[in-house]
Amino acid sequence: MKPLLAFLAILSLVPLGAAQPPGRKAPLTSETIIRAQDALRMLGFELTMLETETLPSLTNPALRDDLRAHVRRVQIAVSDLQESMLPGGKSFLVYKRYSEMDHTLHELIESIDGSPFRTLALAQSAKRFNFLDTHLGGLFSAGGEGPAELLSVVLRRQAGALENAADDLYDLARNVLPADHNGLHAREAIRKYRVSAGVFRDRIDLDDGVPALRKSYSYPDQSWQRVAFDLNNLPPVQLNRLGAAAQRVDHLHNQILDTLKIEGGGYLIKERDDKVRDVLAQMQGTWFMNSYHNNGKLMSGANPNSKMVFAGNRWFRYENGKVGGGTLRVLESGAGTAKLELVASAGNATPVLVHIEGNLMRYAHFLTRPAFPGTFQPNPGDGMLSITWRRE
Repeated sequence: MKPLLAFLAILSLVPLGAAQPPGRKAPLTSETIIRAQDALRMLGFELTMLETETLPSLTNPALRDDLRAHVRRVQIAVSDLQESMLPGGKSFLVYKRYSEMDHTLHELIESIDGSPFRTLALAQSAKRFNFLDTHLGGLFSAGGEGPAELLSVVLRRQAGALENAADDLYDLARNVLPADHNGLHAREAIRKYRVSAGVFRDRIDLDDGVPALRKSYSYPDQSWQRVAFDLNNLPPVQLNRLGAAAQRVDHLHNQILDTLKIEGGGYLIKERDDKVRDVLAQMQGTWFMNSYHNNGKLMSGANPNSKMVFAGNRWFRYENGKVGGGTLRVLESGAGTAKLELVASAGNATPVLVHIEGNLMRYAHFLTRPAFPGTFQPNPGDGMLSITWRRE
């Protein structure tokens, strides 16, 4: 398991306050409850580690006693929040308990950060607490369905964390990427992304509302896709040096997408197998339809309104304003041709044959049977969908 520290960012310390936010009309979903309970268990573990491992080593007794009292208050608040998060429970009570826990947790964080006797171990604990609390806030405010004041605070924290993570990635890229074509290209893409992340954080302060923020976030989203495309094509030894910093940005990017309820996901490939990773790296990006055959008949030429996006291990299909998507698995690969399994969000899987030459991709699958085609060449009555895509 990767250390949690790999994903941490310094977040804005903006407590929610003790005000009781209004509840949702509908109960929290089971998925939200499960994910939040997981985060709370991790928070409980971090509090225990702080109490049993870090605090006893402090040489200042006043700081040690003050922080121990803070930890116990947070532990009680976490326990109260966990008890309120039962399936079918009252949403307003969950938000109330989260607000109380958040306020108490940030009192602990501020005590740590404000102490002149703060140690490195304490500072790292504060970062981990911020990360987990921001993650919880994102779960409760996803899609703008939670209380307005919660959404506003969560977005500010997430945007601040994203900007800091982008700064860290850029500083690291300047030090580790070589001054060759690919290295300079990736470095410049990261610099532009860093600017777009800062602009988005400023937009939040204008309080334009969720619809405007969704539109504003399209710019850092596209910019991060460009960065991930370049990073996914770096040699593994270079990518590994940027891995933790890049994964942190990708994770925070995912959080903001969830909070704003934007379709999409992370863009970094997490595949460890080199052959599979090579295929996925070649596929990354946005592909526009070049030609389209159905059952051996030419149905369309180039169509800029029909496109396919491969982002990390995910795929998205856009056509005439409709969006579909899911995940993909590479089953076989060799000589530019690969056998994929596209798994839709509904769960059905489609065997697809692809062949990539630079920015041209051939793509074929049968319309009615779960088997891989033996060719990309369309023939009348072949029962096959065959598309050529061009990446721009």
